[in-house]
Amino acid sequence: MDLFYEMDKHDRAVDKSRKEEEERSRMKIHRVDHVGILCARSKESSSISAWRKLEVLPTFRGFVKAYSAYCQFLAVPGDDVEIELIVPSPESVLNKRLEERGSGLHHVALRVSGLEEMVHNMAVEGVEFVGGGIQEGARPQMKIAFIHPQETGGVLIELVEYGK
Repeated sequence: MDLFYEMDKHDRAVDKSRKEEEERSRMKIHRVDHVGILCARSKESSSISAWRKLEVLPTFRGFVKAYSAYCQFLAVPGDDVEIELIVPSPESVLNKRLEERGSGLHHVALRVSGLEEMVHNMAVEGVEFVGGGIQEGARPQMKIAFIHPQETGGVLIELVEYGK
């Protein structure tokens, strides 16, 4: 009877290990997706104009309800990484950051798979997320979660996953 108990115990450990490995394989960072730059509304047109002089191409314009901000994505020629210009609406929570720090780098976004599991596991480990976790992004089928900058040495990291 002890032999069967030990075999069952071993099999459960192997199953748990396989499940954890499967979960890890679903949760993956693929690459840098974009870099977000916060722009003051009064400087929006000059910011876009300056980026266009660098021959970046507009790819998408959207609105993020959770932060009440307009976003303009720009493609960098020869690269998959985009630039996201973020312009807060008058009622946006991002205006406070603009007042405190001015325009400039806002976040670095990493494209991931398994966002839901990743955020859950990180939260269980005590990692804090801005806005409480996963939210709708600027693009259709885009889910995002911001890791609080106190967790990453002062850099706001956005985790991004695109649906199908």
